[in-house]
Amino acid sequence: MTPTAELEAAFVHAYAAWPKKTERKQAFDRFKIAARRRPLAELVADIVRFGTAYAETTETKFVPALGVWIGHERWTDDLPAARAPRPAPAARPTRGQEHLAYIASLGEPTHQQEIER
Repeated sequence: MTPTAELEAAFVHAYAAWPKKTERKQAFDRFKIAARRRPLAELVADIVRFGTAYAETTETKFVPALGVWIGHERWTDDLPAARAPRPAPAARPTRGQEHLAYIASLGEPTHQQEIER
C-alpha cells in the first residue's frame, strides 16, 4: 500500500468514527498535516476514542467538526464525560392541594378550639 493510500484509508476509518459529518475536505487536509507530526496509528486511535466519547456524551450539534478538532490539537484535552443529571426540583403542591390541606386542618383539634373561642 502506498503512503498516500495508507493515509487515505486511515482517514476514512477515523472519519467514520467521528459523530459529526461536516467539512470533510478541511478535516482531511488537517489530518494530513497532523499525520506528519504524530504517528498515524496514534492519531487515528485518538480520533476514534474521542469520537466514541463525543457520541456517548454530547449532542451532535455541540461536537466540533473533525477538522477543527484536529487543528486545535484537541487530543490533548480531557475526554468528554457525561454530566451528572440535575436533581428534579421538589414537587410543590398546587394551590388546590394547599386549600384542601388547609380545609382538612380546620377539622383538627387545635383548630377546633380556636374556632369555638
